[in-house]
Amino acid sequence: MLDPEAAPQWKRALCMEVFRGICSEPALVRKIFSEYDAKEGGKPIIKELVAALTRLATEKPAVIGLGAQSTAPVGQALPKDASSEQAALEAGGVAGIIGGAVGLGEITVPGLSTQWSLIRVPCIDQLDKTDPPSTPESYIYCLTLTCINSFSEGLAKFILPLTIPNDGSKGSRRRVHRERSGSLPKGSSSGGGGGGGGGGGEGSASESPARTPSPSKRPLQRRTTQRRTFIPGNPLALESHPLYADIQISAAIVEACWPALLASCSTFLYAALDAELYHALVRSFQKFAHVAGLLRLATPRDAFLTTLGKAAVPSNVLSANIVASPNPTEGASTFSNAKGLLSVDTLAGSSSSPGNDRLSASSDVLPPTLNSRNLLCLRALINLGIALGPTLESSWAIILETLQQADYILNNSSRKTGRQGSTTAGKADAQKQNDSNLMVNVGPELAAVEASAVKMFESTRDFPDEALLSVINALCKLTEMEPDQAKPPTSAKPPTNFHKRTHSSGSVRLVSNIGENVFAIAKLGELAQINMSRVIGPNPATNGWALIVTQLTAVASSRELSNTVRLKAAEILNEITIAAARAVTEENTENVAEVQRRILTALKEVLEFTNKSSDGKADSSTRSAELEIHRAGLESLNAILEHSGQSLIAGWEVVFDIITSIFDSKGRSSSSLGTISEREIGVAAKSPRLVRSSFSSLQLICSDFLSTLPTPCILVLVDALYAFCSQVDDLNISLTVGHNFFVLSCPGSD
Repeated sequence: MLDPEAAPQWKRALCMEVFRGICSEPALVRKIFSEYDAKEGGKPIIKELVAALTRLATEKPAVIGLGAQSTAPVGQALPKDASSEQAALEAGGVAGIIGGAVGLGEITVPGLSTQWSLIRVPCIDQLDKTDPPSTPESYIYCLTLTCINSFSEGLAKFILPLTIPNDGSKGSRRRVHRERSGSLPKGSSSGGGGGGGGGGGEGSASESPARTPSPSKRPLQRRTTQRRTFIPGNPLALESHPLYADIQISAAIVEACWPALLASCSTFLYAALDAELYHALVRSFQKFAHVAGLLRLATPRDAFLTTLGKAAVPSNVLSANIVASPNPTEGASTFSNAKGLLSVDTLAGSSSSPGNDRLSASSDVLPPTLNSRNLLCLRALINLGIALGPTLESSWAIILETLQQADYILNNSSRKTGRQGSTTAGKADAQKQNDSNLMVNVGPELAAVEASAVKMFESTRDFPDEALLSVINALCKLTEMEPDQAKPPTSAKPPTNFHKRTHSSGSVRLVSNIGENVFAIAKLGELAQINMSRVIGPNPATNGWALIVTQLTAVASSRELSNTVRLKAAEILNEITIAAARAVTEENTENVAEVQRRILTALKEVLEFTNKSSDGKADSSTRSAELEIHRAGLESLNAILEHSGQSLIAGWEVVFDIITSIFDSKGRSSSSLGTISEREIGVAAKSPRLVRSSFSSLQLICSDFLSTLPTPCILVLVDALYAFCSQVDDLNISLTVGHNFFVLSCPGSD
């Protein structure tokens, strides 16, 4: 009876109202599935029901306003505090009463809205009449969306509570569940379905006392040797649970119905929905993916994650931004916020100025940016990363790749003025109003995304080592690109493979001129800082240290990448080594000597490359960048010595390797320098800037740490002093340090 030719409109509406009642009863859905679908040879009632919903979703694309991406129904501009009755009156009828002055059934606005797509009294509850009840044309499709949402919500209400630890009060368990699931708030009402000014509701970082302790407690927490790890429980492992049969049925429902459910949800994700309906759709989409992830059903989980990522960052928006900005390294704003996404103030300032609007109205060349609905999908994706993080393994690539693309688009947009005016210039007034509705709440929604992203990366503190390595591996893959991919596109033709993902196999090959990989590099540094007490542990191969340092060193050393990327990688590596050296002195670290030597070796590796690359084949800008990398490494060594030199018990030979790396390698070997007579008399420095930066560390050693210096390093120090004394350039350095050295070394001498 749901087929268009099988029954009139009112009978089809009756059928959908019955199905709405079934889908709103999760226990009934499981019972039907167990009695029919799950039995061998049984009729697949639930599976066919979901398939019917998919056919209905695609039946009339024009009615639901299907397009390239989701929009708000045109003409839906009503005050935020308008009641449903007033909304219905302005739409042409009385709420809940079919056949007003202009009946709701006569409204032809494409798209679904609670204002004109629903009726107050369902057909099945109306009294018998001679004439059939009149319903809006979009009523059936709104019921279809309601069934999909109820179906997903029902699975989530049953499965999600089973993973809550049963070791506290009811209130605390409910709070833990909210923090882990990252559910989108139900009460949000914005022009684009965004998350209100509260910064993300349950998905934000402001309501996570168990996840983000106060700053005063963090140092104490980092000093503890026992780390609490969190892995979401698998309900299928609860074999002794009294509802274990229902758990198995729920898993079977997910496996049987996810393809059809994904198809129907994907259709509505790109339809014209009002704020309330779109928000409910994204929330149910997130919950179904959450359920699949908890049940360890990787295929449906990854399919929903990928679809959500494409809705968050539409391929046409990404392509337009990349083609419009062939050189993303121009302008410091792209890389000015390494630990977060785009600054809300930057975006608000670029779009709210009347002068900017007038300026942008004369130009149509600026690329589109993300609207509040894209950001809502992005926040849902991040919330899934928070809830399922330790179980995602290689699927972390889906979330991080999407986040990288969104960061690129938003930062690209922040460098343009009048973003809103350019996207609506030359369009009809109704379309301008629609675009304005979707952009009006971008600031608060963006703040919620930023808060969720921060919470997601901070949640890695509770990951097991294997799960943390999965996140690091995914970020490392985002920093990998072929030599020709390091160059920006020169053709005006939009690239076609930006969303080519192979997430099921765990590999990602992305055309990575997106922000030239600086996002992934910055996040590697952020992960290291967040998990510093772990990465300075005794096993660098399993705690992430070796992987992070190796990747950053490779990026900083590659001449095939842009100088901006290389400098950023070196900067992040220097920050990590300085923070690690400080953490070793502040925490009860095992194998202190080994860790200190490991930290200094990481600082040395990039500098070794600059020594090996002094072949004159690089252009002037590359050589200048490499000298800056070298200088920054020397400054980092000085910072380490200033803070931790007194407690340095190993790695002094590496310290002198770094100090003397400023001289040409000919005739120099820091570990066995030999006597001065065995070396060349002239020792040339690579740059006066390097000499001054290196000499500050040598001066610090002679003035403060000479008494703690190992005896074998004394000869090395003498040779280093000789090398500095041999310089003929005016370096403006004070060689009185040499006198201080000999006075300290020869007590009683004049």
